[in-house]
Order: sequence, then structure tokens, then C-alpha cells
Amino acid sequence: MKVILLLGVLLSLIDALPSFAAVLNVPTDYPTIQDAVDAAAVSGDTIMIAPGTYLEDVVVLLKGVDIRGSGAANTFVQSLRWSYPDNWTAMNDALSDIRVLGSISGDGGVYWLSILSSIIDGSSTFGQGSDGVCIWANDSVFIGPFDAAFGWGDPWNWGGVGGCEFYHGVSVSGAGFSAGNCVFHEGARVDIYTGFYGDVTGCTFAGGGSIFVHTLGSVTIMDNICSGGAIEAEGQGLTIENNVGVRSIWMSADCGTHSIAGNTVVGGTIDVWIWGHCSGTSIHGNVVVSGDAGIVSHGDEATIENNTIYGSSGTGIRVTYDEVNEVIVQRNLVVGNHLGMDLGSVSDPSQVACNDVFNNTGGNWLGENFEGVNGNFALDPLFCAVEDGDFTLADNSPCLPGNGACGLVGARDVGCASQGACCYPDETCALSSEAECVEVGTYLGDGVMCEPNPCPRTGACCLHAYCARLSAADCASYGGTYEGDGTLCEPNPCPTSAVEDAVGGLELSIRATPNPSTGAIMIEYAVPRATTVTIEIFDVGGTLVRRLSEGLRLAGSHQLRWDGTTQSGLLAPSGVYFARAVTREGTAANRVILTQSGE
Repeated sequence: MKVILLLGVLLSLIDALPSFAAVLNVPTDYPTIQDAVDAAAVSGDTIMIAPGTYLEDVVVLLKGVDIRGSGAANTFVQSLRWSYPDNWTAMNDALSDIRVLGSISGDGGVYWLSILSSIIDGSSTFGQGSDGVCIWANDSVFIGPFDAAFGWGDPWNWGGVGGCEFYHGVSVSGAGFSAGNCVFHEGARVDIYTGFYGDVTGCTFAGGGSIFVHTLGSVTIMDNICSGGAIEAEGQGLTIENNVGVRSIWMSADCGTHSIAGNTVVGGTIDVWIWGHCSGTSIHGNVVVSGDAGIVSHGDEATIENNTIYGSSGTGIRVTYDEVNEVIVQRNLVVGNHLGMDLGSVSDPSQVACNDVFNNTGGNWLGENFEGVNGNFALDPLFCAVEDGDFTLADNSPCLPGNGACGLVGARDVGCASQGACCYPDETCALSSEAECVEVGTYLGDGVMCEPNPCPRTGACCLHAYCARLSAADCASYGGTYEGDGTLCEPNPCPTSAVEDAVGGLELSIRATPNPSTGAIMIEYAVPRATTVTIEIFDVGGTLVRRLSEGLRLAGSHQLRWDGTTQSGLLAPSGVYFARAVTREGTAANRVILTQSGE
């Protein structure tokens, strides 16, 4: 009796053991993929497909199989469909290393499907509103639309895509969905409608596609390259950070913790709607350029800090709450917009502090003016290169820590050397670094501003028979004759004479060979006795191009070579230049014609 019982127990244990998964080869074991799918008996079986083209419309019914090709460049299948109409047992299916010439789809029941290293030419459609559906795709290319519609109520209706490429975008509804490190081509966009979460991170939207995430839960949109696309988000806990090239950001949320930070928005607005009287919304570290407005907050307790707003046709920062609001607006840089700030009625004026609101054409403050109060000021921030989209600050900017009492103001830190007024030969002024200025004009010193214009008047300065446009002071220092403010060098007003100068009975001469020259030029000069000599090259506008030599020289003839480059080592353009020798006793100049090869 004991033996029979023991045998019964052993038999029951054997029956309980799982069957071993099998590998079914196509076409070696089965002539078609459908035959192999139909023959697969156990969830976990693998169907291995040899290289080739299989014009089959494969249906996977009530299975959980792994369908593998021999690489998307080698194995081609017409279409695949997974169907579980009445099944409520989870099935784990997989598709990998295959190119599908048509579409793939899945409907009904409970199933998990993963897609790996495959290319789908047609549409990809899943779920059709069913519960218990999970879709994951990695390192795959979707040329047709990707559409997954799961049930909202089941927290298991979720999925995601990673490292994939899309040409017609992604549209998903369900419990949750994430897209990471994907590339969206030709304007393809992401639309996510979920009940629990929606994430888009590290993606590139090469054709300017947009990101739309609407969920009842959390939203994370981070580190994306948007190339002119918009971001629209709605949820309970929103994080929109470090996205670049965004056209605009719109967000709507109930009370909660929300962060809009470190984004670069060009051509649009950051528009924030918070429903309810609550803190927790932080808008900080963003750069907003050339939109119809900068930052607009439709809530009464947002914190708006360290943003840079530039070139808006509307208002830089605006708060639209109808009643007294409790916004915190601090250390923002609002420059060159139509209007600066419009904050409405602020309950605590001390919360509006350390903002640089400068040069907004329609006015810096609309309503209550906070300039000069709580550290708010109006000074040129000294951007490094606005024309190149560079909003970092010069080393002597009033918006940098150490240069003022507020710490960093705006979204960007130091990015270039100190700036000051640079005077051009035409008497115009621009802010630049000293190194940049010496190539084109006269640097007046760090921190010297261009308003009002500090540049001296210039006019024709006769250096013997040759003319250069200089200020009266510079002309006198070079021993020239100043013809008056505003006078020009064309036509040449200077009397014709030999290029020599005699001061105190000492003769000084200079000449250049060959002249004209298509390459290097030898400059020869003679001094009657030992003296300190400076040899310089100027253009016809009087701008210093190159200082060649400076120091004590013995009496007699000397020569040196000019290789046709500027002070910074760049090739000087073809044209007329003046070689000048300067000593304590006098000056001499000679015209040099330079023709650079290839021009």
C-alpha cells in the first residue's frame, strides 16, 4: 500500500513538471512560419527563421512564442498579428531580428509583446482598448505609424520604446508609457494619453516633431533635442527639464510639485497653468528667446527664478492671476523685449528681488515699478554673443556672482572675457572683449559702455602724402596733420610729397618691396642714428593691422618681413595698407598694396 501511494506521489510530481521549450526551425523543420507557429505547443518555444523572404500573413493565436529572424537585413516577413480574444492567461511573445514588409498588430486578451532589432515598414497597431496589454520595443525602426491603445483602468497596461527610430510618430493610450533615447524623423511626434505616467527622455526630434503627454499621473520630459517642436504636458507631477530647441512649452496641472527648468525655448513661450492656490511650481534656469511672450504664469504661487528672457515681442515675465498673488520672482534677466515684467498685484514685494530688467522697448515694468528696490536693477548684462545664441556672460557682467550683491542673475554663467566699448573707424561703438576689438577698432577699457557713445570723432589725417582716418589726438601722436572731424580720405586731401619726415634735422625713411605684392613684403627703413623704432601696418581706415617690430635700432638701414597676416595670425584681405615707422624724432609712412592669392 505504501509503495502504491509513493508511486502515485511520484506520478503527480512528474505531471506537475513543466514541458521543455523547443526550437522550431524554418524552413528546415517547418516549411512556413505559420506552420511553425501552429506547431509550437508551449509558451516559451522559439521559432528560428533562416534568411529569406516569407510572403506570409502570420497569425499568432493563443501562443507565447519567441519569433527570431537572422537579422533585419536578411529575414523578411509580410505581416504578423497576435490575437488573444478569449484568453486571460498572460502570454509573453517576442519578435526580433526581422524586417516586416507590411504591418504588425495585436488585439484582445492578456499578452506581453517585446520587439527587438527589427524594422517595420507598415503600421504597428496594438491593444484596441483591451486590458492587460504590455508592449516594449528596443533598437527597432518603425517606418509606418506606431499606435497602441490599451485600457486606462488597469495599471498593467503599460509599455515603452527605447533606442528606436520613428518616421510617422507614436500615439499611445493606456496606463503608462515611456520613450527613451529614440529618434523621430520628418516631423514625427509623440502623443501619450495615460492614466498613471508618461515619460519622454533623451530623444531627438530631427524634423521638428512635438511632444504631447496628457496623464492623470506624473510626467517626465527631459533631455530631448526638439529642433523647433513644441512640448505640451498635463498631469499631477510634471518635470520638464533640459530640453533644447523647443518652440514652446505649455503645461497644465493641479497642485503638486512641478519643475520647468533648464530648457531652451526659441520662437515661443513657456505657458504655465496651475489650478488651485498652492506652491510647488518652480520655473527656473530657462532661456526663452524671440517668442510672442517669455514666461506666462496663470497661478498665484509659482517660483520664477534665474531665467533669461530675450527678444520677445510681448512681455518677458507675466503673471495673470486676477487677485493678489504670492509669486516669487527673483534673479531673472529680462532684456530686449517689448515689455519687461507685468506681475499684477504682488502680496509680498520683497519676493520680487534681484532681477535685471533692461532695455525693454515698451518699458521695463508694467504696473508696479520695482527698479531700485530689493536689488532689482537695469544694467547691460554683457552677453557674450547674442547673435550666435550665446547668452553666457562676460567676466565683468553685473549679473555674475562677485560683481553684484545678488549672485548669479539669469540662466547662464560666465562664458567670455571682460567686455567694454570698442570704437570703430566710422565712430560707431559696440561692446566686445579687448582681444576682439584690437582687430577692428580701439578698445576703451573693461566696463566702458556704449551709451552714450564714448567714441571720439574721427577725420582725415595726413601722414605725408598718405591719408588715414584717425581721431585728432591719434593723428597728432603720429605726427600727422588733422583735416577736421568727419573729413574723408577719398579723395585724398593730403598734399603730394616724398615719404620722408624731417624733425630736428633727422631724416627717417621707409619703403616696401615688392609693391604691389602677392605674398610676403620686405619693409626697409633707415634711421640716421640709434633710436627706438616701431614698425606698424595700418589699413586705409586707420585701424592697426599688425605691429611688426618695436625696440632700439642702430643708425643705418634695417629690414623686416611682413607675411600679410593680422595681429591674430589671420590673412589680411587684399587692399591698400600703410607701413609706418615711428621714432621719438619723427614718423614716416609708405603705401603698400597687398594682393592675397586666391582672392
